[in-house]
Amino acid sequence: MESFVHEEEDAAGHPVEATDLPDLTIDVRRDRYPFSIVWTSLPLITWIFPFVGHLGICTSDGKIHDFAGPYFVSVDNMAFGSPQRYWQVPLESIRRLRGGVRGWDIA
Repeated sequence: MESFVHEEEDAAGHPVEATDLPDLTIDVRRDRYPFSIVWTSLPLITWIFPFVGHLGICTSDGKIHDFAGPYFVSVDNMAFGSPQRYWQVPLESIRRLRGGVRGWDIA
């Protein structure tokens, strides 16, 4: 896990405490990918077109959200199985968002 200098300020100019920083630990066994975009293959289609797959976006606590059907967003149960690849958004990018961590979660 990364070590951060805790002499920072949030968007409102308040000091950021060490406890305010999120845990960025990836837990593959529990399918927890904080601040990540996850990808899994689609049966048959991905075999023919390897760049095609199913995406999900993860909250700050690592829960996966994905569109699993018409008007339905699945939480912690990806429509086509567990993620096979992931990309974790750098914490510096999250901090630049309006609302920071909370802004990421409500988006």
